[in-house]
Amino acid sequence: MLDAPPVDDIAEKKIRVLGVDDNLALASLLDLMIEDDPQLESVGWLHQADALAEAIQRSSPDIVLLDLSMPGRDPLEVLSEVSQRFPAVRVIVLSAHQGDEYVDRAVAAGAWGYVCKGSDPQNLLTAIHQVALGNFSLESAI
Repeated sequence: MLDAPPVDDIAEKKIRVLGVDDNLALASLLDLMIEDDPQLESVGWLHQADALAEAIQRSSPDIVLLDLSMPGRDPLEVLSEVSQRFPAVRVIVLSAHQGDEYVDRAVAAGAWGYVCKGSDPQNLLTAIHQVALGNFSLESAI
């Protein structure tokens, strides 16, 4: 399936996470949760997907968390573009949508993981760590 190598020297460097979500309150909470994990580093949040490619070039994240329901450009198009332009960057979809259609489309566009917004926050942290190791991560509820 996806065959990118694990993030280099994962034990020695922090996993850099960039988030994209238009829900400011949720983004703030997730940012705190990420910064609370000693192996993770938040490199910022965008509130629409339009500028994601530029943000990736600026902040060099290992992982991108991407909401599927946002204004502006279609996040699945952005996901596909990011997967092609930045193959070392792994995208985890963070979405309120749980249907197979959404999951299938996200995976086809290049997502390495899919986590539902209403799930236990630990599921997102687990997904970040698993994807950083080169493993595909689907939440068990999906």
